[in-house]
Amino acid sequence: MYKEYRSCLVMATDAAASKVAAELERLSAAAVYAINQRDFALNKTPEAKEVLQHVAPDFSGTSDGILGNVTLAELIEERRQFFLEHPQAYCDLKAMSTTIDPDGRTASVHLYVDIAGMETVTIPGMAEFRWRWTDGRWLWFHHIGMRGVELS
Repeated sequence: MYKEYRSCLVMATDAAASKVAAELERLSAAAVYAINQRDFALNKTPEAKEVLQHVAPDFSGTSDGILGNVTLAELIEERRQFFLEHPQAYCDLKAMSTTIDPDGRTASVHLYVDIAGMETVTIPGMAEFRWRWTDGRWLWFHHIGMRGVELS
């Protein structure tokens, strides 16, 4: 249903930043893979459980199917509804890029996907996972998802 993917572009200037970028990409991709496995509670695999441990208490997210910012539970519910309507659909991860802010305390991971497995259409999409360094660990504090955005 999905393939493992390694970043094609890490916008990091040193080894430490590259290590951070790789870790954040791993966690971001794990969230996508959990949805592909229909693990909407993020509790079926060690990777999904790890993602859940990195969600900030003040998490907010939005997507093209939702007006305004919502909680992680509401965001996942929107995804669950989509995949109920399209049970064969899955997110095929095509590329990732990571930008770490100069202060080293915030980062953005961009994932480019094709939403495939539907009968007549494949929908390109993009997601941004925003992370911040808090109390010695990275927390996923914001998510933006957009369908219809292609990698150029």
